[in-house]
Amino acid sequence: MTSCFVNRYSAWLLIACVLMGVFVASAPKPRRGATGTHATPAPLRAVLSAASGASLGLYLSVEYFPGFRGDFVATVCLCAACALCAVFLAFTYVPSASSPGVMPHVFVAYLACLGVAFWTRREGGSGSMFDSDGGGYDFAASSRAEEARLGLVGVCAGLTAQIAFALKLKVAAVSVHPNGKRHVHHGGRATMKGMNAKGSRFRPFAGRSPAKFKSSSAALAQRAMRAMRVGWMPVVGNVATFVTFASCTILATWARPESPFVVFAVAPVLLLLHEDELIFDALSGTQRYVPPLAAIVISLTYNAVADALGGPPTAHAALGVGGDLGWTVKNVLCAALALPNSWFLAEYLWSFSATGGLVMATFAPLNVLVATVGDVLSARVLACVSLTCAIVQWGTQRTVRVAGLKAL
Repeated sequence: MTSCFVNRYSAWLLIACVLMGVFVASAPKPRRGATGTHATPAPLRAVLSAASGASLGLYLSVEYFPGFRGDFVATVCLCAACALCAVFLAFTYVPSASSPGVMPHVFVAYLACLGVAFWTRREGGSGSMFDSDGGGYDFAASSRAEEARLGLVGVCAGLTAQIAFALKLKVAAVSVHPNGKRHVHHGGRATMKGMNAKGSRFRPFAGRSPAKFKSSSAALAQRAMRAMRVGWMPVVGNVATFVTFASCTILATWARPESPFVVFAVAPVLLLLHEDELIFDALSGTQRYVPPLAAIVISLTYNAVADALGGPPTAHAALGVGGDLGWTVKNVLCAALALPNSWFLAEYLWSFSATGGLVMATFAPLNVLVATVGDVLSARVLACVSLTCAIVQWGTQRTVRVAGLKAL
């Protein structure tokens, strides 16, 4: 009887979440300068979006976190985190007059709620890990606590990925038209529209612009975001992207702890990074592919060195190289020899610094050697990645050189 009531209760929570979310998403949008419109008031949108998120949080707590039923703090924190995420998304896509100054605090509160919920599920936290008589360790309780922590990491990854994606869309929209159809008021007078406005006779060159034009367009976009009071979006977007990447990495490592290929599924998350004037001064064009490539290379290198320092898996594996020390030195050197070509491609994508043909011809065959004689799987995968990087860089540099000769 109780389980039937709980199932119906959770189903109604999910239905309420969907209905209120659809209402908030389809509500009439406010139009600047229009009078007599029937736009949904911002307080009503905030209440409905918070209620929708809280319903989702309560549904998750009932259906997927049964251990939360006796933990009021964890349940409230999960519901509050989902409610704050819903409010953030609602006012990111359709901002109100005062929301740009409030949304950074909403994001910080969201992360704080998730942190408190995770803290309550820590080892030795709320809920004892020992038997009722205090005599032995309760492995079932410990397993439930670990599952709850992983579940919270999954919720954090899903919700924060939505925030990062929403901010990426908004920042991209502002970057495409940094001065489009906006007047900047100064001293009580409206200045002229930007030179990139539609219909202007002084529009700059729209083709492949030099680096100074790219940097100036990025500066215009950042100036426009500051004028709109959303200069925090790139910074918050980068924080959300890093939190999503870390959460997905934890989940992937837990699911496949011995596989070096999990980073290939997680690294594309870093494509959501922005130019924020704090960490990344420039992140446009081919530069945005450098963080995912760096994440893949660093992860594979770390796993290769860690496996090499851990020693051979069997005693027979070290007989041909002079013992455990020789096996470790050999595989550490394999990981080091597989790095240069990846570094060359990352440098080329970031600063367009070409690598000489002799240098590439010297280091590229080493990747084939590492992939052949290496004993650690991560080192062999890294060698294959570096060999692919060498081929891609050689082809790209050759295409650019041929295009330059044709232009001459």
